[in-house]
Amino acid sequence: DLMGMTITMGVLHCLGLCMLLHWLLEKVFRDRRAWLCLALTLCTALFAFRACGLVATGAGRIFAVFPESLAPLFELIGIPLGPAADFYPLSPWLGVFLLGSLFGKSAYEQNRRSLLPRVRRPLFFPVEWLGRHALIVYLVHQPALYAVFTAISALL
Repeated sequence: DLMGMTITMGVLHCLGLCMLLHWLLEKVFRDRRAWLCLALTLCTALFAFRACGLVATGAGRIFAVFPESLAPLFELIGIPLGPAADFYPLSPWLGVFLLGSLFGKSAYEQNRRSLLPRVRRPLFFPVEWLGRHALIVYLVHQPALYAVFTAISALL
């Protein structure tokens, strides 16, 4: 609970779960057409939820039909039941993750070299450093920004 907002399915939760599900799905689906169908289905599921009004339905209507113990499952698949910060449910993000995996496997099928050439110019060193240390930057920038905004709000 940070700043009055609950993080139920944040971006790190989503990435970790997507990696685990990707490993499991690799064992089940070996055909790329199955991967593409699954990925596209997951990507369009949230749009279908929105078109049917399920996303905006709210917890009251959903729990009139389903037990409240299923609340984490609804949030996992993309139906938020209340205000949440950093909300990245499996639908559509697992589909996007699987599409990226499918693209990566197709792009690197012939040769295992990078699609982006390495540029040796001093201008790009900061960007390369950020890319090599992305997890550290991600973990440090959150508390740093929180501290900066807390200091600014204390001054105002």
